[in-house]
Amino acid sequence: MDQNPASGKIAFFKQQLCHYSKLAAHRGLFCGEGEFLSVRIPGSDIILIMPEETGLEGVAPEETLIMNLKSAPPAGPERLSLPANAAFLIDAYLKRQSISAIGHFHPPYATAFSTCAKNIPFATHPGRQILKEILWVKCTTCPSRFAGLCECIEGQRQSYGGVNIIMLEADGIVTLGANLKEVFYLADWVESNARSAYFSSKILHESLSQPYGPLEFIASRSDE
Repeated sequence: MDQNPASGKIAFFKQQLCHYSKLAAHRGLFCGEGEFLSVRIPGSDIILIMPEETGLEGVAPEETLIMNLKSAPPAGPERLSLPANAAFLIDAYLKRQSISAIGHFHPPYATAFSTCAKNIPFATHPGRQILKEILWVKCTTCPSRFAGLCECIEGQRQSYGGVNIIMLEADGIVTLGANLKEVFYLADWVESNARSAYFSSKILHESLSQPYGPLEFIASRSDE
């Protein structure tokens, strides 16, 4: 029996990573490729990350890759490799010590907004409060983009390093947080608001094309 406390922590966070990956898949926060979740082991430079070859819905604890941010190459099954955007991930962890989990997702509605390079119009008061924390990043080459920074764009504000929701043009969203639960709920929150924004605009467009709005129609029928 392994008595190493570090091994116990790694096993626990492997289970957590798989749990939230499958939860994200269940909530539809993926399109089938390019998504990942990762988590930093508290008090260390070790991160666990989903491999390139597995999707959110299919990752297993034994397939999770283990990586030291500052030294050794990842450990895990030889058939599995780091995600293509692992350099972005590592840069974010190194530059933001307060971050312990990062996820990259392609939820359908939020990704549609990012593909069209459109901001999500958050209508509710809670939505507007969180909206100010969302950063648009159009650069596809700078590793700092996952940290909320971009060294490739002249004049990019370094203060944006504190944001926890990043929309990548034509590449979905990235959420960063203190734990996997926070990362998952941020992504789910953005997608819920993107879905509401889409249907709200559709309802508004259809109501404007009618001689009277839906509520007026209901009222007129009830008066008959």
